[in-house]
Formats: sequence, C-alpha cells, structure tokens
Amino acid sequence: MLIARSIQVGRYQLHHLIGAGRHGSVYRASLIGDTAEVALRLLDGRLAADPQFRARLDTFAGSLAALDHPALDSVVDWGVEDGQPFLVTRLERGTPLDRIDFLALEPAAAVRAIVGAFEAVAHLHRRGIVHGDLRPANLALREDGTLGIMDAALARWLGAAPSPACPYLSPECAAGAPITAAADCYALGVVLYQLVTGVLPAAPLAPPSAVRAGVPAALDPVVLRLLHPLPEARFPSAEAAADALRPFAAASPGAAAQDAQPRRAPLALPLRQLRGWVGKPPRPPLAATLLTALVIGMLAAATAVGARSAPGRPGPLDTFLPAATVALEPPATATPPTPTLPVVAALPPPVVITPFTSLGGAAAVSRALTGSAAITGSGAVSGAGAVTGGTALTGAAQSSRPSATPTPPPPAYSSPDSLLYVVSPRQGVPESYVPADLVPIDGLVRTTKANVRLRRIALDAFRRLVEGMRAAGLEPVVAEGYLSPAEQRDSFAKLVAQHGQSGAERLRPKPGFDEHQLGTVVDFVSPSQGLQLDDRFNDSPEGRWLLANAPKYGFLQSAPPGKEAVLGVKGRPWQYRYVGELAYDIASRNLTLEEYLAARR
Repeated sequence: MLIARSIQVGRYQLHHLIGAGRHGSVYRASLIGDTAEVALRLLDGRLAADPQFRARLDTFAGSLAALDHPALDSVVDWGVEDGQPFLVTRLERGTPLDRIDFLALEPAAAVRAIVGAFEAVAHLHRRGIVHGDLRPANLALREDGTLGIMDAALARWLGAAPSPACPYLSPECAAGAPITAAADCYALGVVLYQLVTGVLPAAPLAPPSAVRAGVPAALDPVVLRLLHPLPEARFPSAEAAADALRPFAAASPGAAAQDAQPRRAPLALPLRQLRGWVGKPPRPPLAATLLTALVIGMLAAATAVGARSAPGRPGPLDTFLPAATVALEPPATATPPTPTLPVVAALPPPVVITPFTSLGGAAAVSRALTGSAAITGSGAVSGAGAVTGGTALTGAAQSSRPSATPTPPPPAYSSPDSLLYVVSPRQGVPESYVPADLVPIDGLVRTTKANVRLRRIALDAFRRLVEGMRAAGLEPVVAEGYLSPAEQRDSFAKLVAQHGQSGAERLRPKPGFDEHQLGTVVDFVSPSQGLQLDDRFNDSPEGRWLLANAPKYGFLQSAPPGKEAVLGVKGRPWQYRYVGELAYDIASRNLTLEEYLAARR
C-alpha cells in the first residue's frame, strides 16, 4: 500500500507498507535524501513508556547488528522518535514462503534452501540467540534459491507467547517448556517436511518419500529425526542437522536453472490416508514411547487454542538471551486464561469421521499412537431457495456415518479479535465489538457499494488474492465486507419483509451471529451472475478460481453449501473469510472452521 502523504520517522522517509502483524507494521523506507531502501518496523508505542526500554532496545538491537550472515536480515539502525520505537533492517528481496506453493521446489532444491537456513540459525545459536519464531512467513525464498531469515528473536524479545497449537512449535514448547535451539531445529524440520511433501506433518508421522514421489527414501530418517517429539533425540545442533542434510542437496541434471523459481500452482492436493512407517526404524525405548504418547495425548486433549493472530500482550523487555547460553527463558507474564478449545494445526489423516470427536485419557494416547482417531464434518441437508435465481440448494452427503449424538455447542473463543473466533448459531459476536483496524478496500478492488471495509491484518493477503485473480484474467468484484450490528439488523429486516421471520432465518444469520462483524469476511460476486449474491456462485469463473486458490492466500469459504447442519442457515458460496495459515488444511478436509476446531475438543 503506497503512502499517500509524506511520513517520516526520525531520519527515515516511509514509502509503503510491506506488512502488519502482532510485532508491528513494516514499511519500505529510506534515509531522507538517499535512494537505498531498508525495512523499517514500527513497534508498539506503549513499549516506550517503560523507562528501561531504551537500554533494552540498545542491547537487543546491538546484538542483532553484530550478526554477519548473508541469510540474516541484520539490524542496521534503531531508536525512539517522538515516543515511537522502531527497528531498521536490511530489506529482504525474497518471496515469503507462505506466499508460494509448498511444492514449488524440487526436493533437492528444497533441501539446499533448508541447509542454508540451518547454517544461518547455527550462526544465531553460536551467538546465544534463539530465533523462536521460524515459520514460512519469516522465511523468504530468494532468486538464487537460498532462504532469507527475518525477525530473529523479535517475538521472544517482545514477550509474545507462541500459540501452543502452531504447527511449527515443538511438542515440548507447546506443553510449556522454554523455546531453545532444539525448538528452532524442529521448526525448520516442519518447514522442510512441507517443502518436500506439500503438507504439514501429522500423526502418525508418514515418511516424506511415502507422501511425494521423487523424495529419496534415504532422506526419511533425517527428516523424522528433526521432528522427533523428544528434543534430546533430535540432532545435537543446527550444524549437525545441516551436515546430515547436505548430501541430499545435489541437484538433478538440468534442474539447477529452474528449481529456484517458485511456481504459483493451485493448492489442490488430494488428502492422503497415510498410516504407519515405511521400512522399520529402530524401536525407541519404552520410556521414550510412553513419554511421546503422553505428549501427543496432552496436545490432542488439553493443549490450548492455536494459531492466534491477535496481538500478544507486551511482556518484560529484559528477556533477550545473553551470549553465555542458547536457551531463552520465557518472559514473565500474567497467568493466561484457561484454554477452552484445544486444536492441533494439522489433524491426522482420518479414515472414520465423526463430528466433534472427544479425545481423552487413555483413549487419547491409544488413538494418537495408532492413528485411528477420526474427524469429518456433518452430513449435508437440503436448504431453502436461493437468494437470487430461485433455484433450490441441495448439498451432497458429507459423511456416510453421521453422528447420532446431538452436536454440542462449541466453547467460546477468547476474543473476536482472533482470526479463529467461531461464529455459529450458538455463539455470536458481542454487539459492542468493532474491529480496531478496519480499512477501506474500495481502491484495491471493484465494489458494488461504497466504503467496503476489511481488517488491516487481512489486507495484504487480500491484495495478493486480488492480484492472483487478475493474473488469471478475472476481475474480482466485492459486494460486502464488514457489517456493523446496525447494518445487520437493517439487512435482516428486509429479508423478514420479503420472506417472513422463519424464511429470513433460513437465508442468513440473525443479527449478532454474522461473521461479517469480525471484519475478516468478504462477499464476492460475478459479472456473469449480474453481480448478485447467487447460490450458483461456485459455477461462475470467479467462484471456481476462488475454490481452487483462495486457501493459499489464507481465505476460507466459510459458509459452503452442504454444511447447513453446522451453519444453521443455508450455504453462502460467495462468502470468504481470512483465517491465515490454516486455510488450506481446513479447506482440504472439507470442514468448516467450527468443525475443524471442535474436532480436537
């Protein structure tokens, strides 16, 4: 997003917004009078109220400024201007991994890229720094096929607690242990598994060669060791992991010139029912097996809500790791609220599927070890007439064995600010809730009304989705975005006047129970359907493209046809909601967000 007016921070001129997240907003910037660009991150201004903040900032930034590795975007400047703290780093020119197809690289190229990342992380560890937040959004694929690493130690220094269900968080850290060098190696192991297979690792853990043809079987034990649930069973250091992977980084003949170029293929991989191990790895000791089972059972049955994107509360700023050790102690924070909805980011590929499966006690351990725990959505039912076009909506059955037990109401999420807050017939949005970061999208995309708004946290992903549609020869049109409680009541009243109270309740959620109030939902319409909200939207060119591609931008069709039993109203195929990294995993399982989260209750 270009900045319409001149904005300066100290000696720097801001040019345009690169991205925004829980650690602040990042801008392309340059020194006034200079053309060389840097990345300037504006940190939360409340941090500067701490009288010790500047000294801590100097310690943290000074340590990162001393880094000397081509894969690390080291700090080049920092300070506080008019109460606004900021960090300046080298500008990363690569493409973040969360913006490309995870099968974009050949296995050898993926291994070469990860080897370089392990070498860079080893450089951090030798200086007593744990990154603590290694995930695709912080790893950028460069034109030469190497990976750039961003935001080293930033999350830990700011005191932002990681989500226990983040798929890149090691099992011991998800259970509350401090983040260490072993956790960094585990996170890179998950990224490597994704790059060579296209999917997140799941329980039971399938060797990469069993998931994707062309992956050498000899690579399996290296990857599986990186992902071992016990930190002491992984490689002793990042250097050791890099040494073990290096033999697999040799490119095949003729591939070197093209395997570093990411391709934008649709994320439409089939689900694989992966079971057991290929070959027979050494049997672990009984104590290790029992501990592994206990960890998996705890994560499945009692680990706290995952993948939160709402800004974390700033913690004490004296937690930057001293040079004498590698382990980074977690900052002292207030006691978090008791979690109510455990979720594992990548659910195991199931065979039998029952909604709202409950895993507990010995059953949880047994199912985690055998892989027999199962998850699927509810059966579909016939809906009411279409909003436009007058056709009846009938969904195909989603489960051959629907549950006979009434669906229990899902527990409440902590805040509507969360990207994963569940809105259902049993849980609405507080009338007082208004997203604090709403921005207009009228200038980014054609809209059928004025002042269509979306939360800033979803803006960058939405912009890239729009660019993707245009690259495919389509011109996206949006009919609706954020809806205030008053707007919901007005729209619902019009439907009541046309269809009666019961008819209106079948067509759309009642006021206060509409995802549009979250500010992360957009309604798309097609010129081929007269720019109307049409039940046949999935059959339009725009609808087909969104079904195949929206998840790779973090957007989920949140009210799909055929899910009326879960939604409580008829499906709305035009409605897409930003949920972030989990969108593909949810969509590929044909689940709604509510089903996906409830599956691990």
